[in-house]
Amino acid sequence: MTARERFLATFRYGKPDKVFLMSAVDLQRDRQRWLREGQPWDPAFQHLLRVRPHGVRPVDTSVWPPLESKVVEQTAEWRIEEDELGGQTKSWSDRELGMSQHLRYPVRDRETWEKLKARLKYDAPNRYPEYWEDFKRCQRKRDYPLGIFAGSYYGWIRNWVGWKTWRSGTTTVRPGPRHDGVCCRISVSSDSARTPRDTGY
Repeated sequence: MTARERFLATFRYGKPDKVFLMSAVDLQRDRQRWLREGQPWDPAFQHLLRVRPHGVRPVDTSVWPPLESKVVEQTAEWRIEEDELGGQTKSWSDRELGMSQHLRYPVRDRETWEKLKARLKYDAPNRYPEYWEDFKRCQRKRDYPLGIFAGSYYGWIRNWVGWKTWRSGTTTVRPGPRHDGVCCRISVSSDSARTPRDTGY
């Protein structure tokens, strides 16, 4: 089986010839340690771990343009950044990987939601690269799976309004249906939090 056939067989509950393995996060600190311990420079990282090749479509699904932010406080271990909507996050500054702490969420009322929504247009020209047609042509005969990074529906909403607000349904932000033309729909009712399939994703 090719990597593409194996991937499809796995996710269609078929009978793949073996487990399809995909690479996870590649941290530089791990790579540097492995090099000190004798890892050769030449082979690709995926080959060393024996994971299967896969590709990602070059489509930008993020907030665009991104919210500008500035550092308002910093120490040797962490920093606090504030975005242009007033949201504040506290992040590690002494390590590559770590969950940020939200001190204040960017979407707090209708006004901040409208400002963010303006950056979620799915048909914004920048979302597809100029070489998009060539990319599609080159990918038609590939033998590996090809995906698109869509982030996390849960993560996006959590980062915008906060889990407690979303779960309780107490926020005043109640976006309309899909015809708003945004990348995804936010639903803040407690019912949708329990049954995400009903939110239209």
